[in-house]
Amino acid sequence: MSVVSSVCCYCGTGCGVLIEADAGNIASVRGDCASVCDLAWRFFADKTS
Repeated sequence: MSVVSSVCCYCGTGCGVLIEADAGNIASVRGDCASVCDLAWRFFADKTS
């Protein structure tokens, strides 16, 4: 199984996602907590709560 880093295209923010592929088929997609966009989002979310 391989993991590929990509960008979510749903809302245009550009959050990172990790795509797990097995034999050329997508097995799962999850958020990439290490992506720059996600780190900034968590930083500002912590400041407003």
